[in-house]
Amino acid sequence: MLRSSGFGGLLPCVGARRCLARATEPVAPTKAKPRSGHSKRLVSPIRRNLESLPPPDIVKKLPNLGVTVQDVNQLLVLITAQQAQNSRATHHPINLALYCPRRPTDTRKEQLLTIHRFTPTHYFSTIGSHEPVLTIADGDTVVTHTIDAGGFNASDEHIHQGSNPQTGPFYVEGAEPGDALAVRLDKIMPNRRRGFTSTVIAERILEPEFVRSLPDGQRGWWEVDVESGTVTLVKPETTLGRLEIPMLPMVGCFGVAPPGGQAISTATSWVHGGNMDYKGHIEGVTVYFPVAVPGALFHLGDGHAVQGDGEIVGTGVEISMDVQFTVSVVKNTNIVWPRTENDNYIMAIGNARPLDEALQSATTELVRWLAHDYGLDTRAASILLGQTIEYEIANVFDPAYTVVAKLNKKWLTR
Repeated sequence: MLRSSGFGGLLPCVGARRCLARATEPVAPTKAKPRSGHSKRLVSPIRRNLESLPPPDIVKKLPNLGVTVQDVNQLLVLITAQQAQNSRATHHPINLALYCPRRPTDTRKEQLLTIHRFTPTHYFSTIGSHEPVLTIADGDTVVTHTIDAGGFNASDEHIHQGSNPQTGPFYVEGAEPGDALAVRLDKIMPNRRRGFTSTVIAERILEPEFVRSLPDGQRGWWEVDVESGTVTLVKPETTLGRLEIPMLPMVGCFGVAPPGGQAISTATSWVHGGNMDYKGHIEGVTVYFPVAVPGALFHLGDGHAVQGDGEIVGTGVEISMDVQFTVSVVKNTNIVWPRTENDNYIMAIGNARPLDEALQSATTELVRWLAHDYGLDTRAASILLGQTIEYEIANVFDPAYTVVAKLNKKWLTR
């Protein structure tokens, strides 16, 4: 199945998944309709596993196999991502014109894929209806960077006052209230060699009588080695020595403008996303946000080189990042709370306090998702989730706690 090659997170609708799945099925030889200026092409009698084809062949063959323009564009993002990895220039779009033969229900002859290279000049410590820094189209990719939670950039210079500064917002054409904005995290990579953390567990996470024995808080410093993929404790000196941890870069705070004209602090989270601090928001996942304002107004920031469940010391290894993301507008959805998808799981996110409220929101959102996208009524969803659901406590430090309700996709393919 193509799902194993990493496309599952890109496809928010069941129809798109079926379309890609058909690309691997044996079919009888058929001729593609000739079009002006294009030679006749034959569809192979056995459609090869697309994972084994080199990028140029993927681009040439996918339109003939009945894959939608949007899905081809999303695949092209992965192919072209390498070009943008080391660039940090001011916004400079790269346009790729993609020809796709017309399908009976598709009147589009051509769709333009754009990769924007954007360098921010200012940041926000609230997520809200701020003036957009860039307008992008459905299917576009943005290559940009974020500064760390304390306002320090890639050169370790302090350039922003306020916590969890956000790059953006980005106005997405076609996104309207009631839609979902799908954001695929194509790349998340630290762009300097030093990150920081707190070094003492937060008082609210420990028994009250134990809190009296806590040491004084101080900042910890970590060496971040992208080449070796490790994060190593440098200071303070403890019995741990130079503790080395595998690097797993993630985005801690990101989302869309909330409803009601609000501008919500990046210290917390809600239906719009925000400071969820979920360690599963890593490179390759797709996150869906409920759109509350025209253009969605997407923000992102607060990169962590690594973080444990719950963010119990109040930080991950905080660091500035080079990031790349791709947006897609999803119509006809029943989304209320943020959702996340990777190759193996669908995940619903609840942000609230107390913790049981966050769990209630996450569980309810997962039931909604199963009903709308997978056709399961409440009883069927209850039976399935009753024996297969998984939970993660993403964050218990911030003003709103975050719980993730997960279902393995293997239960949805039977």
